[in-house]
Amino acid sequence: MIRSLDRNLDWTLGNKFLTGKAEIMQDCETRLREWKNDCFFNMNAGIDYLACFDGLDNNKLAIDQIAVINRTNGVVNVANYEQGLTDRKMTTKAAVLTIYGEVEINA
Repeated sequence: MIRSLDRNLDWTLGNKFLTGKAEIMQDCETRLREWKNDCFFNMNAGIDYLACFDGLDNNKLAIDQIAVINRTNGVVNVANYEQGLTDRKMTTKAAVLTIYGEVEINA
């Protein structure tokens, strides 16, 4: 069970929690938004986006993102993965098989 996020990606207040597929989907999307060295109590968590973008190494970025998704609690496997980079916006889409069934990740 995790606290749900609003459309601005802030925690919701009150008794608003997610479980099951929604919990795993939000957890994956949140972890994909986490930059390496950004969390003071776990500096190795997240993705080293600066290194990936510096050399525009999409292969390393894909490997890192898939690894983060696969290490998320409740994820069994990544069934489909695609990423896009247009102007200054990066998108990641993945079909993820979880212990509750398949979910679509959009980050």
